[in-house]
Amino acid sequence: MYTILVADDEDLERQAIKKIIEKTCPEISTVYEASNGVEAIELYKKNKPDIFFCDIKMPGKTGLEVVREIRESDKDQIIVFLTAYDYFNYAKEAVSLKLNEYILKPVDNSIIQSLITRLIQNLKERNELKEKNEKNEKRLNLLSGFFENEFLAAILNNGNEHDFVEEFKEIFPHDTNICFACCFDLNYSNFPDFEKVDNHLNLLKQKIIQIIKGELDKYRYSHFIHERDNIFFLLMFPDVETFNEDFTSCEKHFESIESILTKKTNVLVRFVLKATENSAQKVREALLEAKEVLQVSKNGVTMCTNASDIQEMMENNQIQDEEYVKLSSRLMKLMQEIGQKIDEEYMSVLTLDEAAASVNLSSFYFSKVFKQYWGRNFVDYLNEVRFKNACILLENPKMHIKDVAVKAGYSDANYFSRVFKSMSGITPSEYRNKNIR
Repeated sequence: MYTILVADDEDLERQAIKKIIEKTCPEISTVYEASNGVEAIELYKKNKPDIFFCDIKMPGKTGLEVVREIRESDKDQIIVFLTAYDYFNYAKEAVSLKLNEYILKPVDNSIIQSLITRLIQNLKERNELKEKNEKNEKRLNLLSGFFENEFLAAILNNGNEHDFVEEFKEIFPHDTNICFACCFDLNYSNFPDFEKVDNHLNLLKQKIIQIIKGELDKYRYSHFIHERDNIFFLLMFPDVETFNEDFTSCEKHFESIESILTKKTNVLVRFVLKATENSAQKVREALLEAKEVLQVSKNGVTMCTNASDIQEMMENNQIQDEEYVKLSSRLMKLMQEIGQKIDEEYMSVLTLDEAAASVNLSSFYFSKVFKQYWGRNFVDYLNEVRFKNACILLENPKMHIKDVAVKAGYSDANYFSRVFKSMSGITPSEYRNKNIR
């Protein structure tokens, strides 16, 4: 059943049209009436009729003004203008508003009936086409998900076969030169009734994937996803208009996603991200590298930047249960660099975290490696360097003890004195008196 809104300031004309419709058009369930342009707009917004009969000449707002306003929100609304002979020129102007028909007043029964029958048929055809398009869109969405999965599978399996992968890229074009490769897996150990998780594992996986996709859409990443052997491969392309090559933003986005997943599903997730060039071979290499890093990473988000990250993470993972660290040539070189940094910058406020960050190592891993290489921990080494330089400074009798403390790297003179005494057995003043004599 369909509805009609009739807007006309002439009561007799409006009532006549309503009676004709009710008598001759059984498929019309409701006829709404408006006596002026303002009322017509209000009734239209409230009821959204299928067909709108609108007089051109009305008080408040003319028919042309009413239709212009309606067309701004609905370009497909079926509209029929009502006009007298005297106002025929207005109907010509209405062509620009894409009206469907116009009727000359006074109206004729047969014309009204014939017109509404034809308009209803148009509505049926339009609705059928809309329904068909919606079904096709659903099918395309299903196929799109399938092809997106196949696209990543093709890259992983055939990264070197340029022509084969390029065919997929024609279907899913992206304009950015940079994209993000990601691998992740799911840890259900925190999930309630962990032993029973297999009973609804697929449903839980689907829920997690939908959450991830929803968040990626929010951050404006187009993406492909592929599951293989319980590992998920994800390829993301940032929005061209908003992407500013700030790779840290991607890491923050995934930290947010990881937090949301933990809260909503109680499932722990390990994400490994890598920025890469947008080419089939580079993407394949990035995905496989992310997969390798995934095997040694912890829960949360890891951003790998180069191949050496893998070795570092493996070493970091191994020392969790081992006191001894096997030092690679790369790590020995880093320890030499940090030793030189301490020798040159001992007077600055230098912390273990800052030293670890300067060579791109975690604080825990840095502490283990430093002790293995230098034979003592970071703080002891730093204090030794400061102590040696403080001894030299104390030999200058004109320099106040507080100034010696500052130049040796201690902002607190009392703390400097305690450290100095613990290392030498005497206070700075005693050391000065002893060595000056």
